[in-house]
Amino acid sequence: MSRYNNILIKILIVLFIGLLVLPNIVMILGLERKTFNNENRKYREFPKIDFNKPRISLGVFKDYYAENFGLKTSLVNNYIDFKSNVLFENPIPNRVVIGKEDWMFLGNHSNNVLNNSFGNDYFKNDELEKIKTYLGSVKKYLAKKGIAFYVVIPSDKNRIYQEYLPYQLNQSETKLETLGNYLTSTLELDIIDLYNPLVIAKEMHPTYIRNDTHWNDYGAFIGYGTVMDKINESFEVNKLNLSDYNIIKDSFFEKGDITKMINSNLKANRIKFSKKTEEVYSLKNSNPNLKHYINPNKNLKLMMYRDSFSNAWIPFFNETFGECMYIKSHNFNKSLIESYKPDIVVFEIIERNISTFSRSNMH
Repeated sequence: MSRYNNILIKILIVLFIGLLVLPNIVMILGLERKTFNNENRKYREFPKIDFNKPRISLGVFKDYYAENFGLKTSLVNNYIDFKSNVLFENPIPNRVVIGKEDWMFLGNHSNNVLNNSFGNDYFKNDELEKIKTYLGSVKKYLAKKGIAFYVVIPSDKNRIYQEYLPYQLNQSETKLETLGNYLTSTLELDIIDLYNPLVIAKEMHPTYIRNDTHWNDYGAFIGYGTVMDKINESFEVNKLNLSDYNIIKDSFFEKGDITKMINSNLKANRIKFSKKTEEVYSLKNSNPNLKHYINPNKNLKLMMYRDSFSNAWIPFFNETFGECMYIKSHNFNKSLIESYKPDIVVFEIIERNISTFSRSNMH
């Protein structure tokens, strides 16, 4: 073997070792933390290692390493840019669906949401029974304490704006419709389904954001009003009216959570609500999973188990009730009920995640 070949082999070995080591150096030094993250996730801090529990600690470290692997964000971003700007293809078609007139939707990667739009997704054999058992337990527990219980499901954007999807299929019964019929017949629990109100309301203003998975302030207000109409069948609560707000259109152009997933620069206008009078409620307590507001001008206590879809309607409920506690979970906590003593409990969950109830628990 010639001296030239020896040098070449040594160079290749050094390069190979460098490629193995470089991502770990990038991760340890946190060099990618300021890089735009299309995965809509936060970088995790180094986990606590408990040497008394090596198996658990190893699993935690493995998850940390997989999420924070050095150069992961840069490599994914470059892949997305190449697919989008060079090949002019949807870079992650199973995650994102590009519809008509620049409307963007989640793909089947998110709980088969695209198939469910047309009723082509189904519950697993025991999911309905598990959901009934869980919600039935919550309902029974709250009834003993004289607390009203409501389940409300905001609709997936794929259903409300189905006409903008890139294709159409024959419509069958969706999972939400299946669940609603099942709970009504077996548990006498009626889900507050927001589909019809949101479809009707979009004739006046858009209810969802073109480049985002969420509804806008107007869609959230329609949802709030529908929930309040149901609550007012048992309570007397003055709900807000559209006339209480200035509706600001076409003044806010922002990236949405979907455009961030595919590194798109497409911005879409958003409808914003601005209250005509001063808001009087205040934040009493807040952490990532619980927010507690006080309104001295109102009475009745509301507790809401919720997801990110509730972010937009929180101000409306804060204006309506004396106290509002929002819990970012769907696991029911008895101790919170005992300490907070709400008059009303609401479970809110976006349509594509309703199977979460089959994995939830009461403790």
